[in-house]
Amino acid sequence: MLERLGFGYDRLKEIKPDILYVSNCGFGHVGPYRKYKTWGPIVQACCGLTFTSGLPDMPSAGWGYSYMDHHGGNFMAMAIMAGLIHRSRTGEGQWIDMSCTDAGATMLGPVALDYTVNERPLRRDGMPYSNRSQFPSHGPSRHL
Repeated sequence: MLERLGFGYDRLKEIKPDILYVSNCGFGHVGPYRKYKTWGPIVQACCGLTFTSGLPDMPSAGWGYSYMDHHGGNFMAMAIMAGLIHRSRTGEGQWIDMSCTDAGATMLGPVALDYTVNERPLRRDGMPYSNRSQFPSHGPSRHL
């Protein structure tokens, strides 16, 4: 939005070289998914958090509210503080572009560790492994 109004990072950096320019959206402002719009429940599904919730023999339930809208804000606050520290040490500004989906993925540490160390995939009774379809695959596949 600011870019379209002529207030993108490059333009503002010309005015104030040590500016901290902060943006936050579902998938970040660069990369293949930058044009997609999203909000908390979609972010939770895309990063894998939705799959971690639910009861045995029932589909994933999600978290019941837009948790990632709030958690994304927490991550952004930490990123801003890190940017301020960096600027105080170096005098350099920067563009902090946060993807809420990446922030949500950081919450999967215990699941990733359990799989990596114990070779135990996240699976609830009665449900397929990970985000796999319940339909049979067309060839060998590795269930994560």
